[in-house]
Amino acid sequence: MEDEIRQRIRAVLSKEFTTITTNLEQTDEFLTLLNNSETKTNLTLEVLNEFMTLTENCIDRKLTVAVASTYLLFFEGCYVADLDEVCLLLIRNGHDLYDLLKRKYVKNLEEIGNIDISTKFRFLEEHGLKDIINEEFRELRNKIAHLDFEALDNGEISIKNNKINVIIKLKELLSHTRELVIIIAEVIAEQRKTLLQLSNQLSNEAKNSLKQKAK
Repeated sequence: MEDEIRQRIRAVLSKEFTTITTNLEQTDEFLTLLNNSETKTNLTLEVLNEFMTLTENCIDRKLTVAVASTYLLFFEGCYVADLDEVCLLLIRNGHDLYDLLKRKYVKNLEEIGNIDISTKFRFLEEHGLKDIINEEFRELRNKIAHLDFEALDNGEISIKNNKINVIIKLKELLSHTRELVIIIAEVIAEQRKTLLQLSNQLSNEAKNSLKQKAK
């Protein structure tokens, strides 16, 4: 992810999440979610790197299919799960995400998880977060999910005569997801620090006020 894109994402998130971080308990909740996501993504990257080392130059079609299935799993389990958390942050900050199927506004992660990815992408784009959306990831996910590909050797798949190395794409997906989690966590942590400082300042002012009254 380029520095310019990181800065744009950080700027939008900082602006959006100012309201959400008026509650320490709430910020701690999100930081826990994001830390868990980062741990999961880092572990997956380590396993993938180890897999690539062990299977270098000996990946047959069956292993290629296994890697493609893994891409599908981590698209949903890592990338989309992290987008769901961003959607929740936006909802907590007063933005409405509507579930067309159930005809209601969603309020929690479970309800967000039931909404189709296209709706989530539109919601994020409408609120200035187009940079965290990757249509290429979604298109590849759809092709794999609908078995619209031919498995080849060496971790490659063919889609309409276009060869794609799914191992490289999986690593790109996980790297993008990890960077996104880190950016969000840093923004929330920075605002949590500000909130703590404000809380301590108000606490000290209250104590001084009580001392003045006692006099």
